[in-house]
Amino acid sequence: MDKRTGLMQVAMRLFIEQGFHGCSVQEMARHAGMATGSFYRYFSSKEELIRQLYRNSMQHICDIVFQHVDLERTCFASYRQMWFNGCQGIQNHADVMLFKDLYERSPFFSAEDRAWTRQKWQPLDDFFQRGIDQGLFRDMPACLLGALSLATVQCVQHEHKFYDFELTDSLKEHMAEASWQAILVSPSSLSGREQ
Repeated sequence: MDKRTGLMQVAMRLFIEQGFHGCSVQEMARHAGMATGSFYRYFSSKEELIRQLYRNSMQHICDIVFQHVDLERTCFASYRQMWFNGCQGIQNHADVMLFKDLYERSPFFSAEDRAWTRQKWQPLDDFFQRGIDQGLFRDMPACLLGALSLATVQCVQHEHKFYDFELTDSLKEHMAEASWQAILVSPSSLSGREQ
């Protein structure tokens, strides 16, 4: 691993543990095994590092969620793949999700970041909009369809930390289907399952 990547990994861990203001450039450099001045070979400021970590995290999350998904097919099979991808992604990359949430709730999160993030999630918004246009999904903003459906992945993972239940493949199937049903115009039908 190169020094820049090592520094970013150390910084992410420290930011998650201590917050953005609790962690100094000196501390990050020390934990990364470099002199403080070496930090500035890679980043002009702590803020630049934080923003780069966020963008890397968001890109990583999008890559995971959209992996092996045909987003042009507005059907349960595509949705289910995204739900399972997200579930596995959170399990395997909890630090990335923690950092994303930390950044988005911080004063560093800017209008520019918001626009960049929305652009990254545009394929998902388009998926939901096609479903609305086809009469398959409830007619509401795409972001709210996401909150009713794919955001349940993060909720399930959170509850799994606090309650003693086994997150089996069968339970994941039930959750994926229930969250799909929540956004359908006719939840009792099997609309969109085979399209």
